[in-house]
Amino acid sequence: MIEILVPTSWEDVTVATYQKLKEIKAEDFETPLQHTNAVMKCLCNMDDLDFLTVESFNEVAKEIAFIQHPITENIVEEINIRGEVYKWNGNLNQIAVGEMLSIEQIIDLEDLSYTGSIDVVLAVLLRKDKEDFDSSVFTERRELFNELPITEVNGMLSFFLRGGQIYIERSRHYSVVLSRTQTNTQTKSWSWRRLLKRLRK
Repeated sequence: MIEILVPTSWEDVTVATYQKLKEIKAEDFETPLQHTNAVMKCLCNMDDLDFLTVESFNEVAKEIAFIQHPITENIVEEINIRGEVYKWNGNLNQIAVGEMLSIEQIIDLEDLSYTGSIDVVLAVLLRKDKEDFDSSVFTERRELFNELPITEVNGMLSFFLRGGQIYIERSRHYSVVLSRTQTNTQTKSWSWRRLLKRLRK
């Protein structure tokens, strides 16, 4: 007997699975059935579901209907993973250009979309208390955060990206003055605008 673990809510979907799910486009399939089959295989982490009867297939399809609804955007500022507490480094004024470049470099190397780069953003911005960004643990953190429920990070990630856009819009009015006083705010503003534009493609 083959056991299929079927998620029944967004709380059951990890960051890794969500990223794969968002890459499945209906227009890439010839029929709705093929698209649904691909979505089900992704959510259930199965390579093949052809053995299912039509009745069983329809039952699973009903259970995953939750994907038609938006993910909660509850703000979770701290996340406990295996006894370790991680917090968001959400102050745009304190994020270094090098940290943004780390995100951008991986996006370039792996040709990632916005939804495909969530784990990359998490690995750079989600840290232990008072911890600086450390590229040597990037891969390890990326794998760790990939296993988080998407509901735990979606709200803060959305808030963070919206906050970045707000900061950029406001800073445009002061870019000339700030550049004359030789601060790095203009550089960060331009970098955030560029990064957010890339992430939203």
